[in-house]
Amino acid sequence: MKRLILLILFFSVAAFCAEAQRSPKVGLVLSGGGAKGFAHIGLLRLIDSLNIKVDYITGTSMGSVMGGLYAAGYSADSIKKIVLSQNWSLIVSNKVALSAISADVKDEYGRYIYELPVDMRGSALASALVEGQFMSNMLSFYTYPVRTVTSFDSLPIPFRCVSTDLLTGEKCVLSKGSLPLAIRASLAIPSVFSPVYYDGRLMVDGGVVRNFPVEEVKQMGADIVIGGHTGFRTFNEEEVRKPMNQAIQSFAFNAINDFNEQRKMVDVLVDFNNVLGDYTAADFGKFKDIIRLGEEEARKLLPDLIAIARAQQADSLRSNSSMRYVREESLPITAVKLLSEKGEPLRGDLRMVVRLRLGIVMGKEYTAAELNQLMNSIYGSFFFSKVTYEFEHNETGLTLVVRVKESAPAYLKFALHYDTKESAGVIVGSEVRNLLLPQSRLSATIDLSDRIKARGVFHKYLGHRLSWWLRFTGELSNYKLSDVFLYFENNSTLYDRYINQTIALGKNMLNNNAIYLSGGYHTMFINRDVKFFSFMDAPKQIFEGSYWSVGLTFERNMFDRKFFPTKGSSLKLEARAFLDNNMDVRFGDNPEDKYLSSILTPPSGFSCGSYYSALLDYNVLCPILPRVALCSNLYLGIGTYGNNFFGESSYIYPYAKFYVGGVETRRMANYARGVGFQSGELSVGNVAVASLDLRYNFYRKLYLVPSVSYSTGASKPTDLFKDALKVNDAFIGYGASLMVDSFLGPISFSVFRGTDIGTWRSYFSFGYKF
Repeated sequence: MKRLILLILFFSVAAFCAEAQRSPKVGLVLSGGGAKGFAHIGLLRLIDSLNIKVDYITGTSMGSVMGGLYAAGYSADSIKKIVLSQNWSLIVSNKVALSAISADVKDEYGRYIYELPVDMRGSALASALVEGQFMSNMLSFYTYPVRTVTSFDSLPIPFRCVSTDLLTGEKCVLSKGSLPLAIRASLAIPSVFSPVYYDGRLMVDGGVVRNFPVEEVKQMGADIVIGGHTGFRTFNEEEVRKPMNQAIQSFAFNAINDFNEQRKMVDVLVDFNNVLGDYTAADFGKFKDIIRLGEEEARKLLPDLIAIARAQQADSLRSNSSMRYVREESLPITAVKLLSEKGEPLRGDLRMVVRLRLGIVMGKEYTAAELNQLMNSIYGSFFFSKVTYEFEHNETGLTLVVRVKESAPAYLKFALHYDTKESAGVIVGSEVRNLLLPQSRLSATIDLSDRIKARGVFHKYLGHRLSWWLRFTGELSNYKLSDVFLYFENNSTLYDRYINQTIALGKNMLNNNAIYLSGGYHTMFINRDVKFFSFMDAPKQIFEGSYWSVGLTFERNMFDRKFFPTKGSSLKLEARAFLDNNMDVRFGDNPEDKYLSSILTPPSGFSCGSYYSALLDYNVLCPILPRVALCSNLYLGIGTYGNNFFGESSYIYPYAKFYVGGVETRRMANYARGVGFQSGELSVGNVAVASLDLRYNFYRKLYLVPSVSYSTGASKPTDLFKDALKVNDAFIGYGASLMVDSFLGPISFSVFRGTDIGTWRSYFSFGYKF
């Protein structure tokens, strides 16, 4: 009966419109609903399969994303592939891919649970949980073919999206300007995504005032309306007992009431809430299930959609083709305009940062990927919390308009950590920009734990495009010693303490590469006590070594994430000289001290000359299956005295050795990961380690990782490669880890053993380390 009524309605409208020489128009309305909006793909695929021609599209929030891409010319299948290919946990976070971050600051990026912006009036919570840089990158990339379109009526399908003026509460129907920026303004969910300045107005999610914009598509000229709804629904009596649901329902009444009015104007409605009752707007990780359920629900309306398709086919005034094409105009960039997020001219110092990092070549045509890389170069400087771009026409081509949101002048950062070796700690960090000099950062970090650690860094950018940098670092670190040669037959635990002051001059080569020359003064203590001031108590200290160093380092990091990456590789090459070495050893006459003295005291006649070392640390991740990846690591380290380059070293300073062991590594370059040992258990002058992990993501953010390592050491550099092939003399370690990618940081529980170790051992760790 409903189908008959729909056909009568359609032909009645067609007959009326024939007299007016106008074919009846079909409008498509897609509601907001956060992650539930992925269900719209099911309706779009059904429309495509029936060859229904859509004349107008309106959308709100996630509906504006799906509708905007469809209006730009993407097919439903293409949109589904786009959604399935995205890392949604990254998109809805405040992070971007690690590959977008400048090489000189990659090591600090993504190491904290929360970062609190601070302004001159004191601490201030972020305006939203997510600034949406990665979301902006994605939208700019996929709408790039229609980048020259300034009126949304000129898209392959005319389009409107709904947003809300945050200051007045007014409904805003966006019909012109930058398509990706308009979509981003429509989905700025209050307190989740940050507000967006659009045409001088501060915008938030359109769902605040109109989550299901049927009236708007009717105003565009639609006679027949097809709607997909994934928005709010009322909770039943059992569900509303939960306090959170009570709060949600209280705020959602206006949206629900508005939907009930809007739905009266819809001819075919797919209400996806019927099957998405167990899903929330935040379930971005469940996009595959939501798409599947959306396709199943949309098929229930197949007879009604077939009626529209047949009516269109019978209409001689309408083209039967529903094919749309992504229209891409080829134009060079001939001018650049740099603006704040509000559209105001940039301050001089910020303008310099953007201009030098942008590096646009006038008269050149750029791809979307190239422009995103340039925007990420600006974002990766940490001077800006958001960087977007759009285009304007000029007489000779296109004007690239770059809009930036300045980062807060300072941040407080927090993290937690625990492991079975180093115990628990709270990391507190702070960072201030441009305090001492322009284009500079001053940061301080302290690890409040049993063994206090602290670091202060001053970082200043220099030179053309700010690719050169100067960095001063002061650091104090305390660790429990695991060196098997020191604690074997030793009844007490020993600790090492490093105090380092270094200066480095470096250059970034694109985002992923850096080379730098560093030098400084260093002191290492080995103590019997963990107390902070134990170095002032001589009987507690058994070793003190000091030296000057100079080193040349090349680093490449192409991983997309710091923890649990999905692709990429890293390479570190370093050559270092240890100069003006001085030692002081202090022991008693007891058997324990005599043993330690035999390890730490140089042989008679030993001269504390210069010592040199070089290392290679290469990591690569190779995806094998959608949930399985092979992770491999090769570490080579050699050391020698200048006057005995190819000879055997009779003594090696503790700070100049290479340390092997652990399922995770320290930030210190001379520590190599090696399964089977605890961290730093094996200390050698020359070492080769090959490790292999098979990482299986068996459920959401849970990983099972079996591992094996092959380690060998040698007393002479020339013997290292020969000894590496002697399996009987090598150490083979193996084990497995259960890992979780949590908001607190990586969590892992590992069991492992190795040759000559007669028992299985375990290790537990969580959080971000110092």
